[in-house]
Amino acid sequence: MGFFAHAFNFKEIAKYPRLFWYMSIFYAIVYASVLALVNVSVGYFTETWLVDVEEPEKIAARMIAVMWFVTGSLTPIFGMIVDYFGHRSAMVTLQ
Repeated sequence: MGFFAHAFNFKEIAKYPRLFWYMSIFYAIVYASVLALVNVSVGYFTETWLVDVEEPEKIAARMIAVMWFVTGSLTPIFGMIVDYFGHRSAMVTLQ
């Protein structure tokens, strides 16, 4: 048996609870929608908001990069706040 057969057992996957599968499907759909939004966002910004600007694609790409940088930087901070105060489910509903 190879490494993959030892590290990954298909029989154990069937034992995962339903909540795991629901959350996996939910987050896959959310992530796919975010990637689709990011895919069309540069074109949207250049055609809608940056019409009279020089090099609109470059500016739109920077705007999208700022979004990823801010969310990537603030996620650990908000995670620590949630861990400190608790009540994760209540904070998720406030999003």
